[in-house]
Amino acid sequence: MTDNPSARLDLDRTDRIDLPEAVYCAGKTVEQCVDIVGSFLQRGSDAVVATRATSDQAEALRQLNPVAQSHGTLTWRHRTSTGRCVV
Repeated sequence: MTDNPSARLDLDRTDRIDLPEAVYCAGKTVEQCVDIVGSFLQRGSDAVVATRATSDQAEALRQLNPVAQSHGTLTWRHRTSTGRCVV
């Protein structure tokens, strides 16, 4: 994992469990969400998902050019499905 002012980034997650990182936005500030997602986009290479984003968080995260957005979920760098499911 890599240190980040807002969180400890698990940049090796894909190598370990073959699932991309999800950033749970609930309870975080807008700045923390942007910092965390931005760090994953800058340092990692796998897909990134931000979940439970408020409208203010989503508005700020849109500046990072997500591939898709649905309600409070934003995604970057889609990849081919592994057939695995996270609930």
